[in-house]
Amino acid sequence: MKMKKPLLITLNNYPESCNLCRIGLAYTYVDANKYLIRDNFFICAVKNGRLRHCVGDAAVELRRGDMFIVPPNVIAKEEYMEPETQFYIIEFSKEFLQYDPFGESIKDRLITFLLMDTALEKKESIIAKVPLSGDDQIFLFRQIERFHYEFNRRREGMFEILNSILMTIINIFGWRYLYQSGIPRVEQKYHRINKMMLDSVDYIHNHYHERLKLEDITLKFAVSRTNYCILFKQVVGMTFHAYLNDLRCEKAAQMLLENDMSLEDVAEAAGFHDSSCLYRNFMKHYGVSPGKYRKEHIKRGR
Repeated sequence: MKMKKPLLITLNNYPESCNLCRIGLAYTYVDANKYLIRDNFFICAVKNGRLRHCVGDAAVELRRGDMFIVPPNVIAKEEYMEPETQFYIIEFSKEFLQYDPFGESIKDRLITFLLMDTALEKKESIIAKVPLSGDDQIFLFRQIERFHYEFNRRREGMFEILNSILMTIINIFGWRYLYQSGIPRVEQKYHRINKMMLDSVDYIHNHYHERLKLEDITLKFAVSRTNYCILFKQVVGMTFHAYLNDLRCEKAAQMLLENDMSLEDVAEAAGFHDSSCLYRNFMKHYGVSPGKYRKEHIKRGR
């Protein structure tokens, strides 16, 4: 029997689509049975047949109505277990959904938990499946079909509509995932992680003027360098080194206006190696040199 080609809508050719990659119904998925690292979130919802979702040496079997979601940068694959297997594919980035790491919505909490589990390499969460009830299945499939319909019509405001539909799908999945996992227990775990990260930020504020290194932080808080970097970006919104340099620039700017210290002394007091390092980072942060910044602000104050 001749196999049908996958029906996948690709939005990458449309600038307005930004970060939404694709959504569709796959009959024969070209990437099946191959381990891949995906750049975005990847949702699968089984419509017919059976599918095996694998992450490393762990695997979970899915049947009609089951869903799973894979966070970015996870090595995973999907295996057909029946010849007539059909499943919906939805791929998106957290930016497309305007993700807020401190948000309280189902969507924000879901993505936060998944990203942290990815950083901590918790396979049991990454391969978790979410079974949907009959009503949820019907509603979900109708939402995906509506996505196709709106995309094909090419109406004004199309991407706002697509975003709204995808948000609905994520909330259905997120609600089932969070409450299936026992949300109080899950949130308690991640509150501890967030506290550790925020305590490390306080430590940075108290020691920015020293020759502070990433290894100093990871040793003090007993976390691996890789995990800390991922979690720091997740919680704070920027890398450790970017945050430290911005903080030092802000402290240097304060010193420039409050006293007549030389640039060399300001650089040392702010934790920079030398005045050239201060100059380079200051220009990047404020768009002007330290000397010009001091002159302009002192002139305005007179």
